[in-house]
Amino acid sequence: ERCHTPALGGVRLECPNGHEPHVEFNRCGSRMCWSCSARLRHMWVRETQALLLDGTHYHVVFTIPSELRPLFATRRRAMCKLLFAAAHCALRTLLADEALFGGTAGILATLHTVGRGLVFHPHLHCLVSSVGLRPDGSLVQAHPGLLPPRALADVFRTRLFALLRADAE
Repeated sequence: ERCHTPALGGVRLECPNGHEPHVEFNRCGSRMCWSCSARLRHMWVRETQALLLDGTHYHVVFTIPSELRPLFATRRRAMCKLLFAAAHCALRTLLADEALFGGTAGILATLHTVGRGLVFHPHLHCLVSSVGLRPDGSLVQAHPGLLPPRALADVFRTRLFALLRADAE
């Protein structure tokens, strides 16, 4: 609220050529401030775009069943690692299938811990490239739709529960 206002002070800038002087108010510097975090946000976007392969990308979301949220709430770090591991395994398993893709695609994943209603709802957003590498080093292009959602959900769920059981032991 106080960012770029007189409340944080500022500096008076004067032009040596006689143009109209003005005051530049200080920024708050908070990473939660939309204005102050803009530079960092733009840098992140540029760096992330540089990592992306040419071609289209598919948006894939992995979430946990609502019944597991209390477990995730109490053991966030460990459970989030399991969420990433299960999603990675599900994607790699299906992408390796010759009938579906037959290679290794680029994957960029980001963890969100709350949903739109700001309620605890851990889930992963993944960008999966439509272009990948076959084991022999040649390029492979994905079929439209990339992976069947039902098969992906089944492999993810199976892997997540296997990892949860192994973590409990």
